[in-house]
Amino acid sequence: MELWQIKAAEKMSYLLSEHLTTNKIELSGSVLNPTELDKFSDVDMYIYMPTNTPINFDTLLNVLTEQFGPPFGFEIHCQNDRDVLRICFEDGQRFDLVFIYTGEKEGKAQISVFSDAIGKLMNQYWFISVMVLVKLGRNDNLIAAHLLLELCQTVIGIQMLIRDKKKNTNFHRFGDSEEMLMLWHLIGFSSAISLSDDCLYQECDLIYSVLLLIARHMDKVSAEAVDNYTDKIDILRDLCNYFHPRYYKHYNKDNH
Repeated sequence: MELWQIKAAEKMSYLLSEHLTTNKIELSGSVLNPTELDKFSDVDMYIYMPTNTPINFDTLLNVLTEQFGPPFGFEIHCQNDRDVLRICFEDGQRFDLVFIYTGEKEGKAQISVFSDAIGKLMNQYWFISVMVLVKLGRNDNLIAAHLLLELCQTVIGIQMLIRDKKKNTNFHRFGDSEEMLMLWHLIGFSSAISLSDDCLYQECDLIYSVLLLIARHMDKVSAEAVDNYTDKIDILRDLCNYFHPRYYKHYNKDNH
């Protein structure tokens, strides 16, 4: 049975060649060897640009959204001679796009999709949450747990930025005794969670369940930071069901 990556790679190659001037587009990784593909695989692509002028990521993201649907989250990493877009769409399709220039870039890539640092962190949060699911699928519970802690830090970081915005300063000699709901949720978590009886799955169940717990808190914090915010936990649940139907069914029996 053909997985999504083969057709998605063809579609992405066509879109990039249509909307960008490129010298060459190369596929890399497991997509070149379909026997190695699984649903946790992303599509790796190298796009060789004809100049050292950075691309406009705002325009590119608009094009990708029109063709693949809304991104669930993405990361952009800028280096001297290349830019990297790592993106996951709401249906679980993931791409690593590496744009390589002819030399050291002239100027910076245009990225203005985020109105402020809070929006950037929110986007990063949801991308990392998908990477937790991917690491679970590859039995790398160590990295999955590390990413979980990063998600906790991100939520608390957003709360700090919200406070800065309310106080109109990032200098706080004293705190305001803010509620640390994240910590209370995690402390009370052990008595609330129902783990699998199968010890081989307990670690995965724990990581998966904490991921959804943090996501609920993330939605609450985001709603405080952004007007007309739309919760994303249901999309995350759909991705959980796609990547890990076994954990999804177990957890969602009694834990909605």
